Amino acid sequence: MIMEMTDAELLAKAMVWAALNDRCNGEAFNITNGGFSRWEHVWPRLAEFFAMPYAPPQRFPLAQFMSDKEPLWQAMVGKYNLLDYTFRQRATQERLLPYLRY
Repeated sequence: MIMEMTDAELLAKAMVWAALNDRCNGEAFNITNGGFSRWEHVWPRLAEFFAMPYAPPQRFPLAQFMSDKEPLWQAMVGKYNLLDYTFRQRATQERLLPYLRY
């Protein structure tokens, strides 16, 4: 999945700007650098920076990974009044998979 990233210095400048301008009251802003990255390219660099070992991402179906979580999912459906689908129905939908990858 491709993600937009935001530099901490850019975000800090935007926060100061918004805090000091009355026109910004009650407004929402999307602050990004305009560049794109993939998490699978970020993890090795973070590991190198912190001198930690790194292994490439492991890819496996979400439904397989979460196969024992159906009772938890059903409890959340009831607690939060979610649409009553089984976890397997949702976890196997192809349209969701790009959002659940690194």
